[in-house]
Amino acid sequence: MMGVFRWTKGGKVSLFELLTITIDDGRLVFRFRHFSREQVPWEGKDDALTFYLKSIKDGEVVFENPKQDDMNRFMFRRVGSDKLLVRVEGHHEGKPPSVMEFLYTRGN
Repeated sequence: MMGVFRWTKGGKVSLFELLTITIDDGRLVFRFRHFSREQVPWEGKDDALTFYLKSIKDGEVVFENPKQDDMNRFMFRRVGSDKLLVRVEGHHEGKPPSVMEFLYTRGN
């Protein structure tokens, strides 16, 4: 599966993300990379951010990588028939966890 995310600020795109979910060695893997609006990658040439399947249940999948610095966990949850909630969590030693949530609605 492949997806694209774009973040806009002040009516202008400030970043893009390319996202994939693949099966590697029988395990679901979620990867993504950030790009500036000029398509310059934030991560190094061979450095996609990688998260591994932690859990899967009816309408929800969680990917984790405790070794990541600022984002450690992604949760994707179906909300009804036309919405998807994405929760991004970061856990840092000695700091409170950070959380961002995005609610996507299917368009016509």
